[in-house]
Amino acid sequence: MNQIDEDIRRTQDVHNIIYTPEYGKIYFKSNEFLNELFKNVDLKDKNVLTVVGSGDQSFLCYENGAKSVDLFDINKLAIYYYYIRIWVIENFNTYYPDQNLDKNYIKELLKYVNPKTEEEMQAYLYWSKYVNTYFIKKGSIFFKSSFMNGIDVDDLKIIKERLMTRSFTTYNLDISQTWNNDKKYDVIITSNISDYVPRDNHSFCVYRDNLDNLLEDNGIIVCSKIHSSCSFEKEAFKDKFIRKSFPRILGWEGKMESTGYSYRKRK
Repeated sequence: MNQIDEDIRRTQDVHNIIYTPEYGKIYFKSNEFLNELFKNVDLKDKNVLTVVGSGDQSFLCYENGAKSVDLFDINKLAIYYYYIRIWVIENFNTYYPDQNLDKNYIKELLKYVNPKTEEEMQAYLYWSKYVNTYFIKKGSIFFKSSFMNGIDVDDLKIIKERLMTRSFTTYNLDISQTWNNDKKYDVIITSNISDYVPRDNHSFCVYRDNLDNLLEDNGIIVCSKIHSSCSFEKEAFKDKFIRKSFPRILGWEGKMESTGYSYRKRK
């Protein structure tokens, strides 16, 4: 069995409510307050590493003038979906796919796709084979709660221009496991990954050291606050990073809540 066939089999597992960190439900769009979160970060001419997630984080980086944007995610399906997002922006001139994202919609989209890289070709082959083999029903592979937020983009010109060269690198890995990478970044956007790191000191120390090794001097980590902050993270990070909470905004339930926080490397 080749890798694409294996990925399709594992996607069917997700349809059947069999989840693993490597193959799990996808965020159709962000469930974070990203527009507000990004007001606290200077991305102009910065080299950025961001979680893939729904793809929203990377596109906002482009909009905010990042010099380069690389991506990482443990979930292989998030990376496949990221290419759906790119193709929809480029070919349908819409920021999000159609809400139905059914078999016919994807087939129509694929007619316009001309893969530019080997990874993009793999994504194209995956979706081509998947929609011709199985009936795709969006609700079974996407988080329902992810419809709560998302972001508004009126002009896709900047994002389109930045995507033309496919100059990003994508890493399919668990950033809380040992990762040796020589590239350095000014900003790392982790979303709420700390909610998923195993609750023990060792795991958070490995996660911390990866981020520390990946950051330039004086670089920052940007975290979204979805659940309560983790005490393991705070304890592990305090010696190497300075934490800063972002201003509160009015949340969904009419309560004031923080959009997130950052960690800056200690000198």
